[in-house]
Amino acid sequence: MINIRSSLPEVPVETAAGTIPCYMAGRGRLNFILLHGLNSYSGTWKKNVGMFESLGRVCAPTLPRTPMLRNGDWREPLDALTSSVSALMEAVNFTPAVIVGNSMGGAIGMRLASTRPEMVSALVLVDSAIAQRRSGGGGQDADPPMPGTKLERMPVLIVWGEEDRVIPLSRGRELHAMLHGSRMDVIAGCGHIPHLEKPDIFNALVMEFVKDSLVA
Repeated sequence: MINIRSSLPEVPVETAAGTIPCYMAGRGRLNFILLHGLNSYSGTWKKNVGMFESLGRVCAPTLPRTPMLRNGDWREPLDALTSSVSALMEAVNFTPAVIVGNSMGGAIGMRLASTRPEMVSALVLVDSAIAQRRSGGGGQDADPPMPGTKLERMPVLIVWGEEDRVIPLSRGRELHAMLHGSRMDVIAGCGHIPHLEKPDIFNALVMEFVKDSLVA
């Protein structure tokens, strides 16, 4: 079993949205915000921070925990988490930044890029939560809203685990089709957390994307 409990040293960062514990490291002109999935920890990125630090500055927060939602309505918690991330980025002067988000972290990244595009230079969406047609109930059919068209104006990398049973690969292909110009890579033998399950492959894919898209 993969231990996703935080194993990265964190410091408290005071923001307009409250205190957020973060792993902070690196230096350079590129900024990277690493966003974990729902109610997870910054430690999910422990096998990737070294790669990101070789490219620039890194901030990996442990975001506030979000209660279970009634009626499958993600708008309020997604908006709150997105506001927390934007407040954090302003507090640590990480704007613009490459937003790297897994699962709900990807949904936050898409919401931020849609509402505050000046804060986002690129997106890396890792088995990201996205919207699908609702069936009238909650649960799997009650995902965060669809990404906005502004995402098509920035570099986007989509990385998906071929064997993801939380958000299946078919959803990733839908997202890829929605975001014209995005790049998609599928990692074989991998589930919902590719950066932790297959870090060497994930790191190589992101390194190539950043160098092709952002490094002159």
